[in-house]
Amino acid sequence: MSVLSGHHTIAFVLLVLATAGVYAYSPGFWGISQQIFNGPQAAVLVAGVASIGQIGGLVAPYLFGMFTSMTGSTNAGIVYLGVGVLVAATIMVVFRSRWVRPSS
Repeated sequence: MSVLSGHHTIAFVLLVLATAGVYAYSPGFWGISQQIFNGPQAAVLVAGVASIGQIGGLVAPYLFGMFTSMTGSTNAGIVYLGVGVLVAATIMVVFRSRWVRPSS
């Protein structure tokens, strides 16, 4: 991040791209449950995923603060959150072939 410390325009563009990437997953992600399960099973899956997401929304700020206080910089917290997003994206890409049915 220190490389971009004087380049506010570049930092803003990267922030916009990161935000777009974080929100772009939603339609495809929630569509997967409808392809795999039907009816009540899909409803339970959606509720379970939403519950795990809520737990993550509770725990992530705590961990961000913990990493920030341990290192004295917000960079460690940002890296933690970024790694979490990259791990989730990697899981989606790796297991995509198992979830998506070929169209007939």
